Amino acid sequence: MANLTNPRYRGQSLTDAECKIAVELATTQHDPIVSDSINFRAQASPFIKYTFGDSVVKAVQPIDWWVSQGNCLYPDTVSLAKQLLTVTRSSVGVEFSHFSYWFIPDYVTASEL
Repeated sequence: MANLTNPRYRGQSLTDAECKIAVELATTQHDPIVSDSINFRAQASPFIKYTFGDSVVKAVQPIDWWVSQGNCLYPDTVSLAKQLLTVTRSSVGVEFSHFSYWFIPDYVTASEL
């Protein structure tokens, strides 16, 4: 899901099966953000086309990109994007994120986990 969420990649390196799994997971775990996710992948409204340009996505950190879009999206979309883009890239981190990270409120810090 992080690959789908990153504005630099938008799932381009994933197979159709991997995209399907990610979309199904998003639908079951985060149904309200599915419309934002579809519009993001299609580069459709409320996203502005030029924000997907190579010069923009290469110069702007993915989390900052999402924060800049936040005023026109479902409130949980940016929060979930931040969580996906900052998850630890290890098998333990992936397992942790898959099973419990979704349910940690934004105000809980890593030291409280």
